[in-house]
Amino acid sequence: TSWCKDYIAHEVLERNWRSGHCTVRRLTGHRDGINCLCVSNDLVVTGSDDHDLRVWDVHASDPKTSAASHVLSQHQGKVVCC
Repeated sequence: TSWCKDYIAHEVLERNWRSGHCTVRRLTGHRDGINCLCVSNDLVVTGSDDHDLRVWDVHASDPKTSAASHVLSQHQGKVVCC
């Protein structure tokens, strides 16, 4: 079932985090505060007060600093969910 897959994924993530099997990345590009963050496989999507939605491929570039692979800009206001 769906909850079971989610539970297992959460447990794997927590185990990797606690054991140090993770990579910290700084995602640069937003000009204002981030209101939301969504993760799907190797993509991270962020929405911000700067009216932009940014899509990040976590395997695309330098492990310490990443730039967004896609920027969806010119929203009418702050992006509060993605």
